[in-house]
Amino acid sequence: MVSKARNDLTSPVPKFCLVLEASRRTNEGRVRTPQELLTHFFPYSEGTATDRLFHFLPTEVRGPILTSWGVRGQKSALRDSDEKVRAVVHDALVAGDVDAAMFEASLAPDVFVRWIDLPDWWSFWRAGKLAKYSILKALEAGYDLGLFDAEWFLQTVASKDGKTRGTDLLSEGLSKADLTEWLRAIYLTADGSPRGIVAALGWDQIVSKTPDEVLIAVLDAIALKAGLRDDGKPKEEPKAKEEPKPKEEPKAKEEPKPKEEPKPKEEPKPKEEAKPSEEAKAKTAEAPPPPEGDIEEPRAPLETWTPAPVQVEEAEVRPAPTPKPAAVPIASIARPDAKPARKLPAIFIPAAARQTDPAEPKPAPQPPAASVPEESGSLFRDDEISISAEAFDDLVSERLPIVQPAADEVDTPPKKEKRPSKRPMG
Repeated sequence: MVSKARNDLTSPVPKFCLVLEASRRTNEGRVRTPQELLTHFFPYSEGTATDRLFHFLPTEVRGPILTSWGVRGQKSALRDSDEKVRAVVHDALVAGDVDAAMFEASLAPDVFVRWIDLPDWWSFWRAGKLAKYSILKALEAGYDLGLFDAEWFLQTVASKDGKTRGTDLLSEGLSKADLTEWLRAIYLTADGSPRGIVAALGWDQIVSKTPDEVLIAVLDAIALKAGLRDDGKPKEEPKAKEEPKPKEEPKAKEEPKPKEEPKPKEEPKPKEEAKPSEEAKAKTAEAPPPPEGDIEEPRAPLETWTPAPVQVEEAEVRPAPTPKPAAVPIASIARPDAKPARKLPAIFIPAAARQTDPAEPKPAPQPPAASVPEESGSLFRDDEISISAEAFDDLVSERLPIVQPAADEVDTPPKKEKRPSKRPMG
């Protein structure tokens, strides 16, 4: 019965590793030696050994290898366990029956890649000193197998500081003749897509004109994309499945309790009067009578002082003064039976005409009256007329009616209020 292979060599990733392993065994692509292969996959000392290869191989594959070395028979090699195979190979290496060249030669590249752990093999190959040939082989193989495309490559290739990437980075190492040839190839193919740009320049020109550290960073990104290496982040351990909790049985509904009838309120009892205790009664009975000399005589009541009556005089109560009606100008008062008044010219009466008693002192001379402008309608603009006091009174009495004041408008003397007298009576 043939066991199923660990890695399918028709898949892109195992096929990519097979191409690089076959290239590693050539003179141009020798990035790791046979001794480094032995040290990596079967490290040993005189007392111990670690198997990182043979326990992956089925008995029908590893049995013929051990038989070719001459360390086990054909039948016994098919029955040996993993521990037995490790011990036999360890003894052969310590004894010198098998060396590194025999170890590598007995493992063909297709057998080696079909059963080996591919991430472990990648770490072995990547740890070697990668030259231009090996880098070119890896980029061509990965691009042809579809592990990455031209657009991804132009987005990924970048300088160490990340400031330059893509076509800018690729054109930095090209000469003027190289740039001209690159543009001519793009023009002839009429393909300006990422695939056309990469094809016009060619992988040989890309690898030869681009720094190695930039291209090795691209190879690491390809391995990460293909699953040959992890990103260095710790993997989360799978959580244990929680056992489902048993469903709680529904509780039976409690029957409602009957409502208690309200108790009638008790009427408050009347408070009993505090009765003197028997001890207080005994103390009162036992108290001795006071001595005769200590009895106080009753005192005469104190005389009270009565203040003398105060005579209150009524103060005069004066009513509030009645506001007098506003003075009405003489010119605005008209007789009821008079005809419509016509405008009279303004008349200036000097103060000397009103003085009747020569013994009275003459008032101070007044400044001359201002002249009446023409718009006021006066007929006497510049001339003045002298008139006596009697003539002035006759003139006013003819023009104004005599109006008697109303009873409520006559000022009455205020009544006197009674004010309290401060003199004591009697």
